[in-house]
Parts: sequence; structure tokens; C-alpha cells
Amino acid sequence: MWREARYSEPRVLRRALYSWGFNKRAWESEPSAEWQHALDWMKRHSLPVSDGLQEHSNRLIEESMQEWSRRSEDSSPNG
Repeated sequence: MWREARYSEPRVLRRALYSWGFNKRAWESEPSAEWQHALDWMKRHSLPVSDGLQEHSNRLIEESMQEWSRRSEDSSPNG
């Protein structure tokens, strides 16, 4: 279960994400110790990306199955 977590220095976390985490060109060098600490914290307190993708995929599958079922019922001779 997800719970809210707050980093002690949000400004440092924002800079670490913006300037290093989301900036591919910056990956050629190591982040500063302060930024590395913030990035490690973010990694520990974030949900894996696949969790959201799996939930989304399951919803799409379920919607497709419901649509297929509805169309099958509409096209049946008794429907």
C-alpha cells in the first residue's frame, strides 16, 4: 500500500531530478553526494513503473472483454 512520504529537502530533490535524473546528458558524470542521496530516497519511496502499467493493462483487457461480450449478445439470434 502506498503512503505519502516527504523528503526533508524538497528543493534538493527537485534539482536532483530536474538537473540529473531527467537529463540524459548529465548521466555521463556521477551526481553530487547530495543529489545521489535525494535520488536514492526517491527510488526507495516510489512505486515501480510496472505497477501502474499492469493496472492500466488489466483495465483495458477487462473493458475489451466487456465490449466483446456485449457485441456477442447483440449479434445472437436470441438477443
